[in-house]
Order: sequence, then structure tokens, then C-alpha cells
Amino acid sequence: MKDEDPPGVRRDALLLLYRRLGRNEAARDRRSSEITDHALTLTLSQKRAVTSAPFLAQDALRDARRIYSRRQDPLLRATRFDTHPEENLPPPFIEAPTMRPDRIAEARELVARITEAVADLPHGPGCLEGIALGESVEESASRLGLSPRQVRYARQLVREMAMLVSGRLS
Repeated sequence: MKDEDPPGVRRDALLLLYRRLGRNEAARDRRSSEITDHALTLTLSQKRAVTSAPFLAQDALRDARRIYSRRQDPLLRATRFDTHPEENLPPPFIEAPTMRPDRIAEARELVARITEAVADLPHGPGCLEGIALGESVEESASRLGLSPRQVRYARQLVREMAMLVSGRLS
């Protein structure tokens, strides 16, 4: 059984983040407000390690910044082709003015090259699909009939291959 959190630490971290959110909204800083808002959600997760309030708040902010920057990457936004389940409409990011047809075509070409490159890797196609679907390591492991360790290793190989194919890694 998981040890209990130290008393009041999670609450204190939330208070620190709420103060930061208030300053961001007062300054009308939309980006920082969105990041801080997401950090609040991350702080509430019982899976997140708790040692001290400042560390918990800093850790949640760091992760929220990473998530925000990934959502802003046009290449990542162009490679998602899912729809809203209840309305069967394209997701809002496709309507963004930065999503020009040439960028979408480039992203689809890159996805095809990555798919072809990982085809020969052990469990590569299945792990690539899991990454694209946003599955956790455990969900992918269950679907593929592998151990989580095998999936983590295969995902690392897929990411390295994607970096090589995209030219971001020499």
C-alpha cells in the first residue's frame, strides 16, 4: 500500500500554484495561465510523488510546460487525425491558421517515413501505434502481450528512429 502524503503538502503546493495563477491572470498572460492551470491538475494526481510543497509545485509546472510545448508543436498537431467522439468533427487544432495544406502533407510524409523505418524494429509498429493513440506503457503492454519493460525499450527505439528520420538527431 502506498504511504500517505505528508499532511498539508499537496494543499500548500496547490496554494502556491493558485497564487501564481492569479498573478498570471492579472498580467493577462494566457500562456502562463494555461500552463499553471494544467500544473494544478497534475498536482492533484495521487500518483505524483510528494516531498515538499515547493518541489511538488515546481515539478508539476515543469511537466505542464513540457506538455504545453508539445501541444504547440505544429508537426505533432498535424499528425493527429482523430475526431471528437460525440460530434465526429475534426479536433480544434486542425482549424488553427498555422495548419496549411503543405504542412499537413509534410507531416503525413514524415509519419509514413517513420512508420516504414520502425517496421523492422522488434515490436516497433505496435509501439508506434500505442504512442500515436496516447496509450500508457501499461496499456500498450497489455494490448501487445508484452512486459512494460519491453514496451519502454521498444518505445525508446521508436523515438530514436523517429528523430533520425526527421533529421533532429544526427
